[in-house]
Amino acid sequence: MAQRIVAFAALVSVVAGQSGGIQKGLQYGENWAPTTKDSDLVSANFPDVNITLRSPAFLSPEKIPARFSNGTEGPTNDIELDYFIRNLAQKHDWMSYESAAFQSEEGRAIQYVFLSLPNTNSSSGKLRIYLQAAIHGNEPAADESVLAFLGKMDAEPEWAKSILEKMDIKILPRYNVDGVAYFQRQLASNLDPNREHLKLMRRQSRDIKRVVSEWNPHIALDMHEFTVPTIYGGHYQHGADSLLSGGINPNIHPKIREQLLDFFIPAVGGKLESQGLRWEPYVTGPSSRTEGSRIRFTEAVTEARTGRNAVGLTQTISFLLEMRGIRIANQHFQRRVATALIKIQTILELARDDADKVRSVVENAREDFINSDEDIVITDSYVPENRTFTMVDTRNGSVVQVPIDFQRTTPSIANLTRPRPEAYVIPRTWSDVAERLEILGLKVERMNYEFRRTLETLRIETSVVEPELYEGTYLNTVTTNSTRREVVLPAGSYYVSTRQQNAALAFIALEPENIDSYVKFNIIPVEAGMEYPVFRVPRDHFIHKWWLLQRADLEPHIATISLHVTSHLGYSTEQPHQTRSPQMLRDGEVCIVICDPGLRNVVTRNEAAGGGHIFPVGQQPAEVACVDFFASDIGVTVRQGPSEDQYRRRSVLLSRELFLATRPDLRNTGHCLLVPPEDCCQPLPEASRSATKNYCSVTESDAMDL
Repeated sequence: MAQRIVAFAALVSVVAGQSGGIQKGLQYGENWAPTTKDSDLVSANFPDVNITLRSPAFLSPEKIPARFSNGTEGPTNDIELDYFIRNLAQKHDWMSYESAAFQSEEGRAIQYVFLSLPNTNSSSGKLRIYLQAAIHGNEPAADESVLAFLGKMDAEPEWAKSILEKMDIKILPRYNVDGVAYFQRQLASNLDPNREHLKLMRRQSRDIKRVVSEWNPHIALDMHEFTVPTIYGGHYQHGADSLLSGGINPNIHPKIREQLLDFFIPAVGGKLESQGLRWEPYVTGPSSRTEGSRIRFTEAVTEARTGRNAVGLTQTISFLLEMRGIRIANQHFQRRVATALIKIQTILELARDDADKVRSVVENAREDFINSDEDIVITDSYVPENRTFTMVDTRNGSVVQVPIDFQRTTPSIANLTRPRPEAYVIPRTWSDVAERLEILGLKVERMNYEFRRTLETLRIETSVVEPELYEGTYLNTVTTNSTRREVVLPAGSYYVSTRQQNAALAFIALEPENIDSYVKFNIIPVEAGMEYPVFRVPRDHFIHKWWLLQRADLEPHIATISLHVTSHLGYSTEQPHQTRSPQMLRDGEVCIVICDPGLRNVVTRNEAAGGGHIFPVGQQPAEVACVDFFASDIGVTVRQGPSEDQYRRRSVLLSRELFLATRPDLRNTGHCLLVPPEDCCQPLPEASRSATKNYCSVTESDAMDL
């Protein structure tokens, strides 16, 4: 027992910051944060809220463990949680409850709840919601509020129906089951699970991330508590009941961030105020007991290692919902849970009442992000401001607005940006990197041929490795310079297109200077002078982006497309369309052709997604399925012009018209299907190349003007 007291005391001096802080001197299990309850003067500002809570701690208070009062155990153990949810699931056909196929680090069951009206599915146009709690095991109002939400659904069936008519909800009520059992912030392995979202060092982190990636929510809620006893400016404590934030990384589409910051959060704040509750934006800052010292707070940071930003980078409206509760044990517990329930309820009602618009905003933003050519943000900085903040004066218990130095992150300022690559190419040597990206929900293509191409490479210019261990690794901060060279990689290497919804996570993980990159976390160890072993496919390899079409989009046109081509080689051919190996089409995808109708080059499936190789017909890899078009009956005929340049420009126009025949919705929108000139020109006979220089620099406006 004496040893336990010493270890407990060792933690006292290192806990800092309202997010829970970094604890040192950890042991295996029971890494309790020291309890320091509010004084009576401060407590007077946090009475119960006039709301009925239907969760185990409030329905059966006699079952709450005595140790909850001293901050060494939570109010609802796994047995009580399981019994409560299982009973509700047996009562309602819209609730299912099951254990995941995986377990926690110590072998405990990880339970999921799924809420959906029977006879509907997620493809019916409904919103998909993800609700998660207790990623930190010593934040009991987080998971208790999820149970209170389920209790409300049970007690108010008409309200529940109104919610589920517009959305399906997947719930992870207790992420860190081992941490809850030990009443500690960390996983059993003593890593912070809310710093694991990119590096994914632990199997439990990977397993849970797969579930979130597969669910692909439109809205995600993450329930937390923040630290209470920390003193700022000599004698102030936090006076807000709630701190609010979400996914704000600058690589999240601005429309997604706008929904979070301008629509949802103000409305949630207004609802809290109507219940007599106080709120502020989420912040962190250093403690100071020096009288008269200036309070310095930084708004929620943009780092992707935290859940709210990692989920937000999938172009999802992602919430961080914090309550005032760490290190005060059972104090003000009703108010803490009520605050959390109000936030959950308000967000879901806002989404319900404007479901079509919210879904449209998210899905349109995702589509726009996929097709964007905007630069990506590698590093950013925050904006200093002066403002006031809601605090409690511990000397007299008054709630006051205190002037503070504030670092604003909404939005942050981009420091280092780079052109968005069309793709990243990863040697098969780094299969663990490819696996992490797949877990993050990225489509990673494995190339079954030797890859040879001129790519952008980064060479490490400087490297500084931190001397202290951070979350299981030593952080490495680097700078780089860029060059280009021919890269040759063996079959089995990986191609990651950036033309996909979760590409921003690849930007974070694979751009080495990013604060959450795999270089930063030493997953890819490098030092000064080394070439970084992940390569960028430059966007300027393409005049414009390729469009990946679905077979179903093309079929109405295939039957009518026949071709009349006069080639630049001086002979005419007339052929119907040809479909090669249609049984080999994967996921209903097809290749689009017309690189050069005369030479009949085709594009591989990888190229259609933004990279890969071009092969002459008949020489493409056997598994590549292509649909070949040589001309069409849509009123466009390629004829030999006075120059090779005009001929080739007209073949570009034919490509555009064929594309628009399959996507008439894009006509007159400025979109134009063009070919990658470098690859298209290279297969030509040497004698023809000099005549195609102008074609190789053809612009989108040139093609549109033809």
